[in-house]
Amino acid sequence: MDITIKSEIAELVDRYLCSLDERKFDEDWARSFFTEDAVVEFPIGNAEGIDGIVVNTRLGVLRFARAQHLGMNYLVDGSFRGEGASARWNQVNHHVHPEGDLFSSGTWSEADFVQTPAGWRIARTTMHVIWTFGRPPGQPS
Repeated sequence: MDITIKSEIAELVDRYLCSLDERKFDEDWARSFFTEDAVVEFPIGNAEGIDGIVVNTRLGVLRFARAQHLGMNYLVDGSFRGEGASARWNQVNHHVHPEGDLFSSGTWSEADFVQTPAGWRIARTTMHVIWTFGRPPGQPS
């Protein structure tokens, strides 16, 4: 696989993770990372399409006062037909509850990407939780 493709996909994921911490989620935000019919499978819930992803992300991230998402160890592979790519990476996610206590998780994520006229976009992604620390979302303080 072309090293440029690996770099572009890793940068897209990094930009996405940083955008979660910036907390500004609208349709333009979603379209800069996802295809129109993208599917996400996250611990906070699953969603399909741009509108569903925006709602799901708002519900998941904005319940916290602050967050920091760190991505690393990107393994990117091209499809056998050259139509797209897939990747796997690790994440450490820190979320601060409004009351100030911390919820953290270690996950690995996987995604399928397609090349669009605007650049690479995520068509499907799944997050797999490996460990957690602190009070999960939805639990009383």
